[in-house]
Order: sequence, then structure tokens, then C-alpha cells
Amino acid sequence: MPTLKTITKFAGLKQEFRSSNDKVNSNILILLHGLGDTAANFVQFGVKMQLPQTAICAIAGPSNIPYYDQGTGWFPAYNQVDCTDLDSGCKQLRKGIQSTRSLICSFLTECVIASKEHPDGWPAERVFLLGFSQGGIMALDVALMGSWPDTYTSEMPRALELGGVVSISGWIDMDRYDSSNTSINGRVVKKTSVLVTQGISDGAFDMKLFESKKSVLRRFVETEDQLQVGVIAGKGHTMPQSQEEMRIIMGWFARVLWLRNLALEALPDIVDITNMK
Repeated sequence: MPTLKTITKFAGLKQEFRSSNDKVNSNILILLHGLGDTAANFVQFGVKMQLPQTAICAIAGPSNIPYYDQGTGWFPAYNQVDCTDLDSGCKQLRKGIQSTRSLICSFLTECVIASKEHPDGWPAERVFLLGFSQGGIMALDVALMGSWPDTYTSEMPRALELGGVVSISGWIDMDRYDSSNTSINGRVVKKTSVLVTQGISDGAFDMKLFESKKSVLRRFVETEDQLQVGVIAGKGHTMPQSQEEMRIIMGWFARVLWLRNLALEALPDIVDITNMK
């Protein structure tokens, strides 16, 4: 069974790991909380989803919030002096996103994804990200722009090619990126599925920008089938609270998760040909 590797340098992520209810951790879902929340709190959402054969691991954002010690974020959102909102394209915010992307990519490639150094990890296509608000933005960033650290210096860094990513009320804002950066210039992911859910009554999002935001995401995937967007009537800037939104999310996972046929495997006359000499 795949396992999460423990490395001291990632202790700051305050990982909250939960095994699947059926104890068959064929997939793993990494959870990224919203601004001001904690991994310990956000992991409960993942547990309540009860995804089959899927382990849950919530991680904590590395960015502290001025004069607030009850939670963290994924990149700076406020001025450290007067707590006013930072401009979308300011240098501090951009550097924060790049730093956190690098941190999460290192965590995924060293502790989660199977490799020569971590043979007991999960195949990349069975690793999924889910985030809310700022956590959703960061989840999209890592899944679509993240690269294997050992290829950072190459002309076109190798994409992580995760199984998929879900962003709840979070979108990529191109003002936060340097257009000359190769990680967002011309490269697409070929295997990663993307789901974004968005409430129509979300005060933190201008629905007039909906189509342009969707077009931005389309640039990062190879085919239209990889991208799904669910619009929720009457929903504000909140976590999923309706059956409609949860049906969209659970239906998406039903299509993308890698699931073993446990009933078939339990039949006494099934022969495991992988162990035959």
C-alpha cells in the first residue's frame, strides 16, 4: 500500500493524514485550506467526503497573516504594516506564489509521488489536489504550472501531470505572473483533469470575468475534456453547502479516481498473474 514519506524539512506544512475508510489508499487527495484556516480544520471536509480508496492529507499554508495567529495563507494577501490588501500584481505576492509552488512541488515529489527515492509513493496520476479560495488558487497553480524540481533549469520544465485538481471559488489571475516565465508560456498538462466550482453570488468574484477566467484555464490543458466548470446558483464565497455542488464534485471524482475492484479481487478463484514465475 502506498505511504506518505515523512521528511523533517516539510514539518511546517503541519500535515494531517487520514487513511481511507476502506483502508485501501489507491489514491491520495491533498487538501489546501482557505485564507486564515488550518490543516487540522480543513481535513474534516475531506474526511466527510468519504471518497473510496482515497487517503486524505491536508497541509497548512506557509504564509503568515499579519496580527492573526489562528491560521495561515498560501501567499501574502495583506500589507505587513497596515493590513491593507496587496495589489494583485505586486512583487511580494508574486514571489510568495512562486515560493509556495516550489515548496509544494518539492513536498509532492519527495513525500507523495512514487520515485526511485520513494518507491512506496503514489503514481502521479493518482495524486489529486483540492483547495478552497486562496487554497484553490494555489492548487490550480501547482497542478497546472508545477514542475519536477530536477527540471527547473531546463528550457521547458517537466510537468507534474497529477491526476486532477479541484478549486472551489478560486481562479488563476494572470496579473500575478511573469508572462515570460516558461512555466506558464506554452506548456500544457496532458493528463491532469480540472474542476472549478463557482457561486454566482460570490462577492469576491466578478461573474463578468467568468468566460475570460475559464479561457485562461483552457490554455493550460491539452483538451477541452480535461476542464469542467460548475456554476452554483445562489452560492456566495463559501465551502460547498448544497447537494448540487457536492454532486458535481463527487461526480467528477467518480470519473477520475483510480479504483480497484475489491469484490472481484476477493473471489477465491482469482489468480494473481503478477506473482507467477
